[in-house]
Amino acid sequence: MIGRDSIWSQVAQECPRRIISILHSQGHYIHLISSRVPGKVLCFHSQANLPADCTPTPAQLKAWQVSKMQDG
Repeated sequence: MIGRDSIWSQVAQECPRRIISILHSQGHYIHLISSRVPGKVLCFHSQANLPADCTPTPAQLKAWQVSKMQDG
């Protein structure tokens, strides 16, 4: 099983803004993809108004799942 720190490190590695993993794991930033910009990872502050057509990246989804499982 992939550890929490490892998966959040993967999220940080895909970050186009080079924001450190701790800010992602604390929920301050999230990664999304959009059909309007194919092949690009979009990094948004979690309090921002998110575009309706965006979905989480595979790494973001996996990080949320691992964190939820480990948090109980």
